[in-house]
Amino acid sequence: MKTVESILTPNMISILTLLATILIPIFIYFMESKSKILKYKVISITNILNEQDELTDQIKILFNGQEIESPHLIEIHFYNSGNIPIKADDFYKNILIKLDENVSVLTKSTEGIAPKDLKVDLLVNQNNIEILPTLLNSKDSFKIKFMTNKLSENIDVSGRILGVKSINEEKNKNTNKLYSGSIFLILLSLTLIWIQPQIRSLDPTTINLKLIFKVIAISTLMTMLNSILKQSGREEQAMIPMLVGITSVLIIVIQIFSNFLAL
Repeated sequence: MKTVESILTPNMISILTLLATILIPIFIYFMESKSKILKYKVISITNILNEQDELTDQIKILFNGQEIESPHLIEIHFYNSGNIPIKADDFYKNILIKLDENVSVLTKSTEGIAPKDLKVDLLVNQNNIEILPTLLNSKDSFKIKFMTNKLSENIDVSGRILGVKSINEEKNKNTNKLYSGSIFLILLSLTLIWIQPQIRSLDPTTINLKLIFKVIAISTLMTMLNSILKQSGREEQAMIPMLVGITSVLIIVIQIFSNFLAL
C-alpha cells in the first residue's frame, strides 16, 4: 500500500507546485472576472399590411390623418448580459436606435421589462429613438416596440457607456453555443495532441522538463487568447481558452496520480 511519503516525492511536489502556480491564477481570474456587456436582438420586423393579403388594397391605415402606405412594426430586445450593473451615471451618450433617413417613427412603447420596476424612458426624433440613461443590473432586460411608416433597411444601435466597448447584436444563441463548443473542442484536441507524448511517458521518479515547459506555454497561450478575445469585445468566448487550459492541466494531474499509484 502506498504511503503519503512514497507518493509525495520531491519530483512529485515540484510538478504539483508548477501546476498549482498555473491553476491558481486561472481560478482567481474566474472568481474576480467582471464585465459590462449590453446586447440587443432584433426580435421581429413585421409588415402590418401583408402585401400577399387579398384585402390589402381595401385597407388603409391613417396616422394623424395621413395615410401610411407600408407601416412596419419592429421589436428590439435589450439586456445586460454581463455580471456587473450598468449605472445611469455610466452613460456618456444615450443608446441610439438609428433608422434610414426616409423612415419616420410613428409610435413607440416598452414591453417585457424585467424587473417590473425598471424604468425605461424613450425619446423619438424623426428616424431615431433614444433610450435615456437608466440602471441596468445584471440580467435586467426590456423590449422596445415601435411602428414606422415604411421598412428600414438598416437598424443601427450605438451608445457610449463606461466599461462597455460596444453594444453588440445577439445572433442565434444555438449558433453561438455550437460555435463556442467547436472552438473549445478544437483547442482542447490540439493541446492534448501536443502534450500527449509527455503524458504517456510520465515517470514518477523524474521531472519531465518538456512537459513543464509545455504546460507553461499552454498557460501563456491561453491567457493571450483570452486577452485578445476580450479586447475584441467577445467576452463570452474569452473564457474558452481558460477552460481549455484548466481541462488540460486536470488531465495531466490525473495521469500523474495514476502513474504514482501504479508503482
